[in-house]
Amino acid sequence: MNGNVIDTLRLANRLKDAGFEPHGAEGIAQALSDELEGRVVTKSYVDTALERTENRLGAAIADVGSQIAALGQALDGKLSALDAKIDVTADRLDAKIDATADRLDAKIDATAARLDAKIDATAAQLDAKIDDTAARLDAKIDDTRATLDGKMDLIDANQHKRHDSNARWVIFLAGLLFAMTLAAGVPQYLRMFGIGYPWPPQAAATVSASDDREGDARTPSVAHSELETDEAGPVPGEPR
Repeated sequence: MNGNVIDTLRLANRLKDAGFEPHGAEGIAQALSDELEGRVVTKSYVDTALERTENRLGAAIADVGSQIAALGQALDGKLSALDAKIDVTADRLDAKIDATADRLDAKIDATAARLDAKIDATAAQLDAKIDDTAARLDAKIDDTRATLDGKMDLIDANQHKRHDSNARWVIFLAGLLFAMTLAAGVPQYLRMFGIGYPWPPQAAATVSASDDREGDARTPSVAHSELETDEAGPVPGEPR
């Protein structure tokens, strides 16, 4: 500190006024000044110290502000660089995504084309197989139909043969029956079936008026007719 802590002259004068000896008053004032020196802070010293502290604080604050400003500028630069890197990275990613999408689209188109070709080829093969199978089935159906038609024609021919054979047998039997009728005579044939018609007229006298005699006269006629039938021969197909 510069100067005395207290005003020794003023203190010595006041001590003199209080009754102290001049020499003693000056000594006490000087001794008290020496004792207090280095222990008591004066207002001027405090003001000086405060001013210096304020100056140092102002300088430190200014330095911190400049450092903060520098940090802000550096951060802004780094952020700008980061934004630029992000933009570049985003552009690269967009380009890669677009290229990948193009490659995938090309692969999908190629795969779809191959699948379409395979599907078309498979469809063509199936169509060919279906056509071939249909042709074979049609041929088999035609063969089967022809075979059935042949069998039906054979059956129809056999039926016609049977009908023709039956008709010939019917004609043969009818002719035979007619011949037998002519051989036996109409009256005897009629009497065989119980028809009592006298033929020829001369035979009417031999017929009795009674029913018993008529029955007796009919019986020999039937026997005679059976005898003539046996002489004419057996009918074909009938047991003797």
